[in-house]
Amino acid sequence: MKYKNNEAYICFSRHANEALRIDIVNGSFERLETCTIATGPCRKYQEQADLSEEENRKLRVRHILNLIAGLNLKKPETIAFLQEHGILEKEIAYREKVRGRDIGYYHLTEDAIDQKLDIVDEDEKYDAFFSKQVRRYFKYKDDVASTEKCRSAEHIIRDTGFPVHFLQEGKKEQVVKQLLYFRKRVTTGEESIY
Repeated sequence: MKYKNNEAYICFSRHANEALRIDIVNGSFERLETCTIATGPCRKYQEQADLSEEENRKLRVRHILNLIAGLNLKKPETIAFLQEHGILEKEIAYREKVRGRDIGYYHLTEDAIDQKLDIVDEDEKYDAFFSKQVRRYFKYKDDVASTEKCRSAEHIIRDTGFPVHFLQEGKKEQVVKQLLYFRKRVTTGEESIY
């Protein structure tokens, strides 16, 4: 898929405060844009006066479970891109001003929720493991005596489907980020990630 004339992928992860983070990365798995804001914890959720108590409760629960995303409404092309690719519902759930910015909150689609569970909630423990493998590869890459350790790390990374040329041509921390984005890609209806 294309985003601003770049081959692009949509990736899920978490902001530092654990809120859902949606990034768009290019074909080299370098971030083009972070789409979402780090939404505040549910206890900061402001009841929406125009919604019923039940609707406000549902929104609070969606915030707790990270099933709602806050996006800057001054970036309609980003919102449209995520909607076109089945990540966000078409209708805005609610809007508010956050530090002077007009923020719209959108529900994730059912498909996006399923993938979020796999990518963010279930996968977190693997991030450290695969980051360690990349660092291990670079540690032993130029050490002839450690060729077997380097090959072992490369084999583990290769098994993820990650393009090895990034590993062989990149720098350590750059490759760590690329591999994590690669692993956090969302599959949209028109593509397969494998």
